[in-house]
Amino acid sequence: MLEEMVKEGLIQLTYCNHAYSNTQPTLWRMIPVFHGSDVALCRDIDSVPNNHELRATLAFIASDYIIQSMRTHGHHNGRPCRFLAGLCGF
Repeated sequence: MLEEMVKEGLIQLTYCNHAYSNTQPTLWRMIPVFHGSDVALCRDIDSVPNNHELRATLAFIASDYIIQSMRTHGHHNGRPCRFLAGLCGF
C-alpha cells in the first residue's frame, strides 16, 4: 500500500536501515526533521492513513503550529503516552 501511495505522488518514504547504538530507534523517524523538510509526518509502518488523520494533517499544515501529535485510540491517553512517536508531525 505504501509503495502505491509513493507511485501516486502522495507520500515520500525514507528508509533508515542503518545500525544503531545507545540511541532510541524511534528517533530514526525524526531524520527528515533534522534535514530541513518543510513538513515531516512520522507514522508507524503499520499505520494505515484514514480520513480522520488526513483532515487533522491538512489542518496542521495550514496552521501556525510547529508540532502535531494525535491520539486516535483510547489506550493512547495516560501518563506513559504523552507524545506518540508514531502519530506526530513537525
